[in-house]
Amino acid sequence: MFVRKFQEKSLNPMKKWYDSPITTDAGFIIENGKTVTHGSFIEEIAENIDHILENYGYSITNRDDFFNELIHIIYSVSDNS
Repeated sequence: MFVRKFQEKSLNPMKKWYDSPITTDAGFIIENGKTVTHGSFIEEIAENIDHILENYGYSITNRDDFFNELIHIIYSVSDNS
């Protein structure tokens, strides 16, 4: 019997990008003592959009689809995509 250590397949490039820190020419972006990732930035954008819509009496009916679409859009125009 052979025992092999499980090797994780390489992550989806978009997932790697989502979890990675945002970098500028000056280095990582730090906010409130934490490194800002692409994911945390997108979450903030989604919350802002949600609040704007709520202020005008609208709501997002399927938040998961909206969030995933937002990720795809921002990833596609990112320098790291």
